[in-house]
Amino acid sequence: MKNSLMVLAIVTMVGAMIQVGWADNLPTKEKPLLLKLATHVLPTHFLMSKEILPEWAGQIEEETGGRVKIKIFDSQSMGKLPEEWDMLKSGMSDIGWIVFPFYRGVFPLSEIMSQPGLKPTEGQEIDYYNAMFEKYLKAEYSEVKAFFPTILGDTYLNTIQPLKNLDDLKGRQIRCGSSQKEWVQAIGGTPATMPPSELYTALERGIVDGVTFPMDAVKSYKLYEVAKYHTPMNLGMGMAVFAMNQKVWDKLPTDIQQVFTKLNPELQKKMIHACLDNAQKAIAIAEKNGSVVSALSDQDAAKLDTLTFPLAEAWAKEKDAKGLPGTEVFHYSKKLLNKN
Repeated sequence: MKNSLMVLAIVTMVGAMIQVGWADNLPTKEKPLLLKLATHVLPTHFLMSKEILPEWAGQIEEETGGRVKIKIFDSQSMGKLPEEWDMLKSGMSDIGWIVFPFYRGVFPLSEIMSQPGLKPTEGQEIDYYNAMFEKYLKAEYSEVKAFFPTILGDTYLNTIQPLKNLDDLKGRQIRCGSSQKEWVQAIGGTPATMPPSELYTALERGIVDGVTFPMDAVKSYKLYEVAKYHTPMNLGMGMAVFAMNQKVWDKLPTDIQQVFTKLNPELQKKMIHACLDNAQKAIAIAEKNGSVVSALSDQDAAKLDTLTFPLAEAWAKEKDAKGLPGTEVFHYSKKLLNKN
């Protein structure tokens, strides 16, 4: 009887190990599991500062007793930005930061986070993003293990020539994310698409007249050297999702999963706060280098709302027509932001 119980225990243990896929290959300090984190951001981007992703990778290694190591592939060194979602799903990369505006139509409800007039006020960001994500948006990332959402920051219109008023934008080539094309058209501009790595040259050569970009990204790509005028726009703050390949997650021993789960809230907080802090630092750096950062006049700000907020309402109806809860998501967003 004793021997039978022992055999049953061994069989159960081995079966569990096979089920998670590791069996004899469980990560150890001597043979750690190497996870590849792929991102398009440059080494100068705030995520790559030693207090954010490198520090988090070190914490994962320390708290797993050296059984997990994370190698960061930045600057699109593993693949181009538009490929990052497929790389994560396929397992070419193990961890990724998925910036949804670059995947037109793939995350239809996530587009609510970039709609005009739907921007959280200071201090609302984490609660707003988590509430929206958990209730409506997380399901769009079900092919991976979605850890948490982060912000992309306030959108600025960064132009070669000064923006005296909105009429100055008529016919101008404005590079934007795919989810912002209708917005650019609404204010009279002509949308242009290109990856962030090409923006400096495009502005320098006058291929585009301006770009929609958060100020922290303007700093990372040094766009203030070629686009000297920066105007905040009434758009949502955008969203990116930090996630792991689902099969990799499922194979991790429970105690290692718990390490990620434990550290993720602090990482989310650091990512969001760093984005906000870096925007202010970016403004200071841009101004120091001769840039002008200024808001629209009250008249143009009201005109911008009139031109663009209907896009959010139209977005909701468009999603309804496709069988998605667009109006429901739109009203939930307004409720969270205390907008009537």
